[in-house]
Amino acid sequence: MAKSYRISKGKEYIIVTVDDSGAYIIKDMAGRKVFLSKYQAELMKFGIQHVIGESMKGGGDDVKVEEIKGG
Repeated sequence: MAKSYRISKGKEYIIVTVDDSGAYIIKDMAGRKVFLSKYQAELMKFGIQHVIGESMKGGGDDVKVEEIKGG
């Protein structure tokens, strides 16, 4: 079963949906979507942690992650 999460900071947010295959669908506030396979998501995680991670240190204190319940 796919799960969706709302990741927000202040008034800005993105919606991340993880499907049964491990693929990710990321939708921004304007409705634009990015589809990532499980492998692409792993690469993105690596890139964020190692390439731009240093510039983002200390910036996630007020970021909220909430699971969106279907129904």
